[in-house]
Amino acid sequence: MQMGFAFLAVVCAVLFAALTLRALWALRRPDAPGPAPGRGAQLRAMAAALAFGVAVDLVFVAMALSQSPGVGWAEAVQRFFEHYSIDTNHYMRIARYGYSAANTAFDEQELMIVFFPLYPLLLRLVNPLGTFPWHLCGMLLQLVLFPAGAGAYYRLAFRLLGPDRARWALAFLLALPGSFFFLVPMSDSLFLLLVCGFFLLLLEDRALPAGVCGFLAAFCRSLGALLTGAAGALYLSALLCRKDRFRPRWLLPVLGPAAGIGAYLALNLAVYGDPFRFSFYQASHWSQRLGWFWNTIVYHGQSFLGWLADSPGTAFWLSLWAVGTLVIGLAAFVPGRRLPAWMQLYGLAYYAFTNGVTWLLSAPRYALNDPMIPLGLACLPRGARRVVWVVLAVGWTAFFAAFLRGLPIY
Repeated sequence: MQMGFAFLAVVCAVLFAALTLRALWALRRPDAPGPAPGRGAQLRAMAAALAFGVAVDLVFVAMALSQSPGVGWAEAVQRFFEHYSIDTNHYMRIARYGYSAANTAFDEQELMIVFFPLYPLLLRLVNPLGTFPWHLCGMLLQLVLFPAGAGAYYRLAFRLLGPDRARWALAFLLALPGSFFFLVPMSDSLFLLLVCGFFLLLLEDRALPAGVCGFLAAFCRSLGALLTGAAGALYLSALLCRKDRFRPRWLLPVLGPAAGIGAYLALNLAVYGDPFRFSFYQASHWSQRLGWFWNTIVYHGQSFLGWLADSPGTAFWLSLWAVGTLVIGLAAFVPGRRLPAWMQLYGLAYYAFTNGVTWLLSAPRYALNDPMIPLGLACLPRGARRVVWVVLAVGWTAFFAAFLRGLPIY
């Protein structure tokens, strides 16, 4: 079976190379985005995302109350997330206490620099005095951020694929196993909103707000830096296809994400005297260094076989599920030929960087913010879309149940 994982890794590497070459060649093809959806259609998409979010949150609250009888529901919710979502606790503590090179407020405070500052800063802005329970504040904030992000995603899909496929793209986004993480108080929904907003502003040729949005995305997550490449690829395509002349304002969307990463490095420098201190903690504490995504398939395959006898839950939900996410996530790019080449290249780069680390714990959650996966699936023929959606919905249900059981899902 180990040879099977190695063969799968080779197949994925070859497919990735072929998809990259296809996207590079497609830069010569002009893009013609369609009209934007009406306000009513976009509001309905946001309402669907809100209903989904409320349903997930009701499950969270019900689980919290059942696990902590006799305490207030704010305390019960806090205990629930402290047990089920370690990263949520990190964001809450950053919002309350900030960053420090020493453990001045809580244990391992010096490690928190690996979590980017925009989301905890937003938490602090909406709860400036800390008088509202932090975890409840985070849940309510997600109920604003996720519908906004889903609405932006629907608008982007509508402009690229039309109304029918846009509805399917949104349906696939909600059905992705792990999409309940959009409602967990972390940066996933905020990043979705910023990336989709950046893409929409690029399509509308609004350079200054796109640059600002790119800055915020890179100040939210390291992968926001890839938006620099997305903007550069878009403008290269414009030069190749439309014979446009270079316009100085194009520099704003290109440099905005780079400036966001620069601000994060400056924060590292201010707190630690080292702009790259975050990478030291990622490697020393979480064993995460940059690598190749095909190696991730191999080592998670080996981990699956090693854990299968003694810890089948970890073997299946952590390792085998990660391998499945990498394979299915890459396969979703195949039908997306008609999507803009610069977006295909961004999605492929996002895929390579998120999955190409030496110890990957959160593959399904990271896949949520690759916009090309639901968009690619929406390009399937209608019959295939139905089948894939049902399969994803079954996987979503099983994954959510495993998360609520406390299995190793991050």
